[in-house]
Parts: sequence; structure tokens; C-alpha cells
Amino acid sequence: MDERIAKCVFDLSIFWKKYTNLKVLPGIFVFMSGGMKIMETLITSYVSDSFNVMSSWFFGCIIGGFLGALGMEYFPKKLFYILASCLVIVGGIICASVPIVAPLIAAGYLDGIGFGIATLLTIVVGGENSNSNHRGKVVSLDQFGIAIGILTFTIIDTIYVEFFGFDTEWSIPETIGIMSTLFGLGGLICCYYTIETPVFHLMRCDEGSALETIQFLHKESSPSPNSCITLNSLRQYVHEDRVRSKTTGILQGLTPLVKLIFLRSIMTLTFANPIPATYEYVAFYGFQVSWVSIFFGLARLLGALLSNIVLIDRIGRKVTLLGSCLAIGVLFALISSFIECTTFHGDCTPFERPDLMSLMASLFIILEFFCGVGQGVVTVYMSEAFAPFSKGLFVFIIMLAENAFVILTYGVIMSDKGFSDLAFFITLSVLFFSAFVMVFMTMPETRGVGLRATRERLRKKINIGF
Repeated sequence: MDERIAKCVFDLSIFWKKYTNLKVLPGIFVFMSGGMKIMETLITSYVSDSFNVMSSWFFGCIIGGFLGALGMEYFPKKLFYILASCLVIVGGIICASVPIVAPLIAAGYLDGIGFGIATLLTIVVGGENSNSNHRGKVVSLDQFGIAIGILTFTIIDTIYVEFFGFDTEWSIPETIGIMSTLFGLGGLICCYYTIETPVFHLMRCDEGSALETIQFLHKESSPSPNSCITLNSLRQYVHEDRVRSKTTGILQGLTPLVKLIFLRSIMTLTFANPIPATYEYVAFYGFQVSWVSIFFGLARLLGALLSNIVLIDRIGRKVTLLGSCLAIGVLFALISSFIECTTFHGDCTPFERPDLMSLMASLFIILEFFCGVGQGVVTVYMSEAFAPFSKGLFVFIIMLAENAFVILTYGVIMSDKGFSDLAFFITLSVLFFSAFVMVFMTMPETRGVGLRATRERLRKKINIGF
């Protein structure tokens, strides 16, 4: 028994060293706080000025992405991770101490800025500090962290409703603030383990530091042929971008930019308010209990976990994304058709059709699973698509577009000018079917391929092969 326990601990330590030495751990903790904030800002019925509370966090993400893109070429990544973690801690303390509208807006900005910085850095650091066989696992960990945060919020919300109700002085924002503070502290501690990427050193013509970083990542005490091969590949990756003009580099990045803006934006819309709000409605009437909302967060977490461990680096990015887009499109179409038979647009009441309500709730749970599967793939493509000198700029533009889409969508919902859940779900169904066609026709398979090759493949307008 002791030998089996020792072997299990040894296997876990190997896994820890193999993946966490790729230096994205601080970002994962920030993403956990961000996952809670995403759910909190989109379901804010207990806050009077919910649009400003919601938009503050997403505007903060845009500001954080801008700061990260502006400074990542000039300052060490560790400083930005420390800044992101500290902003999350301060935002959490404000949220826990003064859970009223104005402080919540300020806390939203701070947490959002930290999230935006961590998102941009993790995409860059994860892509450049990992080898081609594990890049998908490392970069997609951001979605794993977000999914943990979403699940944490659903657990907190369920405990609040089931055991405390609305008469208690204890509130959800206070608890979210405490958890954000703890997550921020976890990220701050993990900043100790971060190192700079070899590409950062090569961009400054410091091959010695780049080789030392590669040796550290490969667990080598002296240069090996494998380290030299990696150094040579990254040297060419940087050199090709250095010798071409900035205008040429930007123009070559436009094709993957347009693809990824579309994919990332529609994936981000799966966080939009009508989805969790409608799920809570149908789950309550279908199952007659509120704790089933936990399955909503758990499904996305399981999808992100399956995608991270099994699908992205083994089955492949393209197949995984095709399957998730098709499944999400079909599920939104089914949900839209069932909405016609409910109290939203039909003659029956929820109490008359609990079977239909429970079926719809089950469809939402399956939907969240496939959203968790697909979201991480797009993040991996973002880490592979662009040249090193312009990567920060392009990633920021994608972040700007996705957050702007969410803000505009929520603004339309809050305006109450003819907004329809049915129209929203039908629109998303059409968008995901369109994404399926686009991924099949234009997105390449990039698993097991170096950054130079992935960049060239993603620049092509047509990529039908797998």
C-alpha cells in the first residue's frame, strides 16, 4: 500500500513539474476570480445599477489587455503577473468590504484589468514557453481557470439561496470578494515561479539567456541537442519577423485576425445573460430545486478539462473545434424550438410542462459542456497565429472585439427594446453553424507543429485538410 501511495505521489509530482513549470500558474488563479466575476456581472438582479457593474468588468478587461500589449515587449512578464494578482486582491477587498454599487463598479474595473493582463500574458507565455506537443494543454488552462470560477459562483449562489435566502445580512458580492482575494493571493504566490520566455530574450538578441531559459524548461543542467534545436527554431521564428517590415507583418496577420475575432466573439457570447438566466428559470420549474444550477458550472468545467487533457493535443484542434461548433449550433436550435412551447412564447405554463422544462435544462447543461470544450481551442489558435513582434497587438484587438460584443449585447438586453430570447438563441445557432463551415474551410490543424509552421498555416485563407 505504501509503495502504491508513493508511486501515486511521484506521478503527481511528474505531472506538476511537466506542466506547471511552463509558468502560467499566476494567470490561472486570476482566471478563477474572472470566472466568478463573469457570472456575477451577468446575473446581477440584486444590484440596482447592474449594467454599469457588468460593463465595468468588461471595460477593465479591455484596459488590461491594452496595458499588457503595450508593455509586454519592454518589461518582464513577472511584473505584469504581480500587477494582475494585486489588482484582483484589491478588487476583492473592496467588493467584500463595501458591497454597494459604486465600490462594486470600482472593484469590477480592478478585477477586469487584472484579468485582461493575465489573459494576454498567458496566451503569449503559454505559447512560447511550451513545446509543440503540450502547447494546447498549457494555453487552454485559462479556460480551465474560468470554468472553476464559474462553478465556484454557482456553488456560492446555491448556498445563498438554499440556506440563507434574501433576509440575511450575508451577501453574494461579499463572498465573491473574499474568494477573489484568496485567488489573487494564490496568483501572487505563484508569481515566484514565473520566468521570462526565450522569445523575449531572442527579441533582444540575448541568445545566452534564451538558451538558459530553454534548459530550465527542459530540466537540463547543460545544453543538449534538443535544447539547441529548440533555440534554432525560435531564433528563426524571431528572425523572420525582424527582417520584414512592421507593415508587412501586420498585413500578414489580418487573415487569422478576422477568423479569430469571429470565433472568439461568438464563443464569448455563450457567457451572455440570456443563457444562464434562462437555464435557472427552466431548471427551477423542471427540477423544482435550485441546487441544479451547480451542474451548469460543472458541465463547463468538465468540458474544459476534457478538452485540455485529451482533445486539443491528442485528437487535434480542428476536429475538437468542429465538433463543439456543430454541437453548440444544434443545441441552440433545439432550445429555440422548445422555447415556443413554454411560457415565453406559447400557451402553456411551466407548471403544465415540467418534463419540457427539465429537458430544456438538460440541453443547457450539455450546451455548457461543449462550450467548455470549444473555448480553449480558440485560445490556443490565438497563441499560434501571430508573429512575435505583433502578437500582443493582435491578441489585444481580439480581446477588444469580444468584450465589446458582450457589452453591446448586454446593453441591448437591458434596453428592453424588443429583445427576444428566442431571437438571440436562433442567432447564436446560425452563427455557430456558420463557424462550423468556416472552421472546416479555413482553419488548419496545428497540433505537434512549431510556432513558425502554425503561423504560416493560419495565414492561409483556405485550409480544408486535417
